[in-house]
Amino acid sequence: MRIKQSLWTAAAVFVLLSGANASLITWVDRNPDSGNGPLQFLSETGTESYSSFFDITTAGFVPGTHSATSIDVKFAFADDQLFDDAETVDIALGGLVIWDDEEVDGSFLFAPRFYDWVSGSLTGKLTLLGDLNADGKLAYTVTIQDGARNRADTWLKIAELTATGSLIPSTNGNPVPDGGATLGLFGLGLFGLGAIRRKLS
Repeated sequence: MRIKQSLWTAAAVFVLLSGANASLITWVDRNPDSGNGPLQFLSETGTESYSSFFDITTAGFVPGTHSATSIDVKFAFADDQLFDDAETVDIALGGLVIWDDEEVDGSFLFAPRFYDWVSGSLTGKLTLLGDLNADGKLAYTVTIQDGARNRADTWLKIAELTATGSLIPSTNGNPVPDGGATLGLFGLGLFGLGAIRRKLS
């Protein structure tokens, strides 16, 4: 009975260790690349919206080879005055409005310490995950909303997307190489089983 228990324990450890072999990969795209901004001054009396796209292929993502399973985005805003009323913006990704009338404030006078950040996870948005996995790109649009006294304005300073995923398992009979880790773990498992058996006998 003790031998059987030990065998099951060793098998479970082996499965867990070999599962850890598929390590996660992270891809980040930050606009602007320098991270210092600004991207666009938004004003209801001037340019009301800014559209661009995230592209994680520049960070090593290869469509069809990699699969992103989680997405996090964040946008930094700063007002053009030190003390001013907060503005509201709509933020859409892939044509889907994620933040509607989101209040933003912040100050560029103490950049980047006093930027106002809007952030969140898009992992549950399967359409957006599909868009990103298709070509490594995801469009976004930030639009300022009407102010109380027709003076709404803000700086969009930074837009950033972080995606996490892994290699897509091979389906053509050629498994993804793992550097011999699986074989090494298997050998360690056999060695451990042998040691347990000798100890119990």
